[in-house]
Amino acid sequence: MVVNAAAQQAAVPLGTTSTYGALAGDTITNTGATTINGDLGLYPGTSVTGSPTVTGATHVTDGAAQQAKSDLHTAFLNAQGRTGPTPVLAGALGGKTLTPGLYKDDGAPASLGLTGTLTLDFQGNPNAVFIFQSASTLTTEVGSIVHLINTGGGTGCNVFWQVGSAATLKGSTSFVGTILAYADITAGASATVAGRLLAGGQANGAGALTLNNNTITTPVCSVAPTGSIQVVKNTVGGNGTFAFTSNFGLTSPLITSGLTASQTVSGLAPGSSYSVSETVPSGWTQTSASCTSGIPTAVTVVAGATTICTFTNTVVAATGSIQVVKNTVGGNGAFTFTSNFGLTSLTTSGNTASQTFGNLAPGSGYSLSETLPTGWTQTSASCTNGTPAAIIVAAGVTTTCIITNTYAAPTGSIKVVKNTVGGNGTFAFTSNFGLTSLTTSGGTASQTFSNLTPGEPATA
Repeated sequence: MVVNAAAQQAAVPLGTTSTYGALAGDTITNTGATTINGDLGLYPGTSVTGSPTVTGATHVTDGAAQQAKSDLHTAFLNAQGRTGPTPVLAGALGGKTLTPGLYKDDGAPASLGLTGTLTLDFQGNPNAVFIFQSASTLTTEVGSIVHLINTGGGTGCNVFWQVGSAATLKGSTSFVGTILAYADITAGASATVAGRLLAGGQANGAGALTLNNNTITTPVCSVAPTGSIQVVKNTVGGNGTFAFTSNFGLTSPLITSGLTASQTVSGLAPGSSYSVSETVPSGWTQTSASCTSGIPTAVTVVAGATTICTFTNTVVAATGSIQVVKNTVGGNGAFTFTSNFGLTSLTTSGNTASQTFGNLAPGSGYSLSETLPTGWTQTSASCTNGTPAAIIVAAGVTTTCIITNTYAAPTGSIKVVKNTVGGNGTFAFTSNFGLTSLTTSGGTASQTFSNLTPGEPATA
């Protein structure tokens, strides 16, 4: 067995020629009962003789044939330009078993020939690629065979023969592959081809095709095995609409009904390059996200299997907030509070301070009270919903409680005592703090004047 060093070749891009079993530039000449299982095309020539049976379409000197010939030239150059081939000693293919890859004549001679059997080992890959390059001719002797083993169900759709001049398949050859000939192709009596005979790959398209009681069957590549990804959205606490981003064609959003929704994307090539993520909507939390093969950021697809990625979201109970605003008149201060929702103190700056408490369950079981510091009076206390003693919290709403305090400056007092000896009487006074008279009883009398501003002169 010859193992090719240039394995893992990409298939030659055939374009529209992929449907043609027979294609030429000058003429197509047939003898006998030839059957072409595929299309027949000729451009720019006009002569197709011998009436071969064509199961596909026939295109002679029309736009489809012209395009096919153009695609043939492109495919010929692509196959010719592949580098790093394994040389075929003396160009002799008979008796060899080859693995997928790129092969070329060794230049002595600059041609490929097959006498007997050439075995192609697909190694289990139905779409294995074999590319053969001949600098000049390709010739198979009478009764030669291209035999396929370990095909995995493949038909040889990716076996290509790039021929630098002309190709000849002698009588009773059993051939596999697509011949991309620079010039002419001749198929001898009763030769069979599982592939394509495409003549005239040169730039001007010249090349004739000669047939003789042949059967040509255009191959179709096996569909590569694929897998699927199923995305399942489960919800707890209600239904919703959930947006997803993926690189494998998931249609977003998923809308749950009965607390679940799912979508399956099929026809995915095996591998671990797939990803899916969710934009969690407001009011929900994502409680879990997992896949049966891989993880959501690197989902693994296995041929013939479905990978299930499950996302579970839970409704977040709607909550409200309480904002407590402390306003002051006459100065700033530190104020102590008692509450059942977390407030303990506020210190004003610029005569105001505030604090907000969120994630509170709706209801009326909240309360707030203030311990007034010395020198301050509470001039107002109100809430936008409820009262400080019974604050009401509504879902999605902030209840604001505003408490205003006014600073009262400290004051002093003056007490005037009038004592008498030898009797009682009424005595007139003049003062600037309110004293006008005192009348003694039992030899004494007194009067006190409060809320006097410290430091101001007082006279009596």
